[in-house]
Amino acid sequence: MKMIVNRAVNYFYILPLCLAFIFVVSYLLKRENRIKKVFNLMPKSDSKTKAFTWVFRKLIPVESKLYRYYSSVLLKFSKISFEKLCICKAMAFFVTLILILLIKQTNIVIETKEIFTEVNYKTDFIYKLSETIDKTDIFEKEIQYLSEAIETITKKDIINEQIVQMKIRNIILENNIETPIPVESMINRVYHRIRDYYEIRNVNFFNYVIWALGFSFIPELLLIVKNMYIKSETERELRFLKKLIIMNGSIKPVDFLTVLKILISKSKYYKNILLDIEESNRLNSTNNKEIYKFRIKKARNIEEKIFFEKLDEANNYDFDQAINNIENEFKLERRELARKIRKRIESIHLSGMIGAMVIIVLMILYLIIPWMELYNMKQMVF
Repeated sequence: MKMIVNRAVNYFYILPLCLAFIFVVSYLLKRENRIKKVFNLMPKSDSKTKAFTWVFRKLIPVESKLYRYYSSVLLKFSKISFEKLCICKAMAFFVTLILILLIKQTNIVIETKEIFTEVNYKTDFIYKLSETIDKTDIFEKEIQYLSEAIETITKKDIINEQIVQMKIRNIILENNIETPIPVESMINRVYHRIRDYYEIRNVNFFNYVIWALGFSFIPELLLIVKNMYIKSETERELRFLKKLIIMNGSIKPVDFLTVLKILISKSKYYKNILLDIEESNRLNSTNNKEIYKFRIKKARNIEEKIFFEKLDEANNYDFDQAINNIENEFKLERRELARKIRKRIESIHLSGMIGAMVIIVLMILYLIIPWMELYNMKQMVF
């Protein structure tokens, strides 16, 4: 049984390779809809989903700053909920931690095999073997002393080099066997092996947890990069939603929730925010004005702030006035754009005039300087 276990341990390195192969294949097969496929594997039962959501709500309440930051900043333009993001982070943490431990175990197996099978292991140049000495006999005795030293020397003893070498010396002298090399050389060779034997088994679990935590923040980094990449697209969508408000709000009779449904159906990046606004409007216990205060406060640019202010005005005050304000905003934008275009045209004309004058001056100097060099000013008589 022990032999079977040892053979299985020798091939332990195959396991992380197989896992890596499975992950790569699954990524290639599901790269188009990989996020959707991952979440489709989760339990669909309503009771389990509600229980899971309830646990997250208790650990991280909706009113907490962490939840608000994720929902209003990182997950603002994403279809992934905060709960699903936490599941992804937990999966990334445990998978990374397991892979690190498997790699560590594989390294232990490989280096242990090298310690017990390598004839010329790490030694100082002083103790290198001569070609005339039988290395096989030395290696057999070295491994014999190493096996006995492992039984008597603990991991704590490795800290003190003198104590370890003293114990190895006692083991060699107790065997009372003549060694082909000096005793000091044998002590040195055995010491290097037993020191590495215990050092490779030193597992710093705290560092592994830190590495796993670092890898668990990869989803956040991807979301940050995605938000930077789609910034221009969100600005175009915001203008499109404003035009939809004008177009659908001008048809009488008008209802805010009806217009809001149209915005939700046509939006891509702001759909989650609009759905949240719609759900909050349907709750009788929610103050409609409070819905927009948080959104206006967390908005990162002036266009978003104005958009939520117009929704607040249409929802809680006067829809027609909100439409008029949006139309006036577009008029101001067109005027500002026309003003910028005029300024740019003027700057182009000015730079063209300055450039032409510089060219003329250079041409005049090019023509005058040779004539001035040929003309002898000393011959002038007054």
